[in-house]
Amino acid sequence: VLVLGSGAVFALGWSIVRLPGQVQGLIAVMDAQLSVLERELAGFGIDLFGPGGRQDLFQLLSDPGRLFGHVQYAVSGAYGVVMNTIVVVCLGLFFAGQPAAYREGALILVPKAARARVRTVMNEMGEMLRNWLLGQLLRSAVVAVLLAVSFQILGVAGAPLLGLQAGVANFIPYLGPLLAAFPVILVAMPMGLPTLAWVVVIYFTIQTIEGFLIAPL
Repeated sequence: VLVLGSGAVFALGWSIVRLPGQVQGLIAVMDAQLSVLERELAGFGIDLFGPGGRQDLFQLLSDPGRLFGHVQYAVSGAYGVVMNTIVVVCLGLFFAGQPAAYREGALILVPKAARARVRTVMNEMGEMLRNWLLGQLLRSAVVAVLLAVSFQILGVAGAPLLGLQAGVANFIPYLGPLLAAFPVILVAMPMGLPTLAWVVVIYFTIQTIEGFLIAPL
């Protein structure tokens, strides 16, 4: 816990110094490209933000009644997510701090004749879960580093941040890589079609290698 806490404090301090500027830059680029995308889709009769364009969003913000309904759902959903996260983190800390005590407590519910076998199986389960988590972290780290280095070589703005968000998104099965591709493509759009093509090819090549080779291994 001390090592993880120290690492989290260090990462937070580094983020406070470095990330805000990169985040603001990426948001500005993404906002500009959303405007371009909105105009292009409008040519095909597709309204990206509804019939009123982005004005619908501003009208929503100026109408407290409509906004409150959306905020209520958002707050209740966020509250559930936060509380579940706290419970999971606390249980994880308790189990990690004294796993034997919880294991032996669970074994009290098992007939005495079966306790030795169940204890062995639980130990194997713990080992497998530990290895799985380390494997997930390794997969995410590989994706984050490879993408960050590749994007940096291509001169893409905010390359480390784009690689980081792609690595974190890898924890979401199947949809994670697709969701992470959206900001990558938006940021690469202003750099021209050749660079955009290289970014897309590199991104999906790395994700394919990770999904079909690194993950099974």
